[in-house]
Amino acid sequence: MLADDPDAERLIDALAPGMHEAGNPFLDWMFGDGELARTAVRRWMASERSEIAIRRVTVLEDDDVIVGAFVGVDGADMPGCARADSVVAMAVAGRAGRAVLLQRAATLAKVRRPVALDQWLLSKLWVSPAHRGCGLGRALAREFVAQGERRGLRRCRVDARIGDAHVIRLYESVGFEQRARSAETDPQLAVVEMVRES
Repeated sequence: MLADDPDAERLIDALAPGMHEAGNPFLDWMFGDGELARTAVRRWMASERSEIAIRRVTVLEDDDVIVGAFVGVDGADMPGCARADSVVAMAVAGRAGRAVLLQRAATLAKVRRPVALDQWLLSKLWVSPAHRGCGLGRALAREFVAQGERRGLRRCRVDARIGDAHVIRLYESVGFEQRARSAETDPQLAVVEMVRES
């Protein structure tokens, strides 16, 4: 976990594309522009209060090459993260984009149920395209669960897009169960809340 790395910020540029990919299609849709979304991701990663702050990231490396990563967030931290991320999002959107951003953020708020204070949230999980299909996603998901247990958080949660059957199967393979589906009908935005209790 990069929380212990005194120079973790040096990895933002290397990790931001993967975090952007892991947050899509939501991020590009929310900002209405991929470049704005990428800017927001970098700024969020640089902010210690963000849901995707660089110090929340756990990296998987192979011969000093980043091949995957995930972001784990304590549910008790989520309200503060949401506030901090909103401030950054509004700044990135600028005056012209704020009304649309607020409208789309309200839609996303209906899609994603609030994270319980006692949950350990898997915010983002990403494996580099060249390393997919080798079991690294499963290894990262297992490490996420283990981190939650080490923190005393026995309820792990992830929200997966309903249309991503392979992602849902991955999480089910490490013990997550489908709990709730969003009422959203847009297949790009509809999610299933998955929980693993240990």
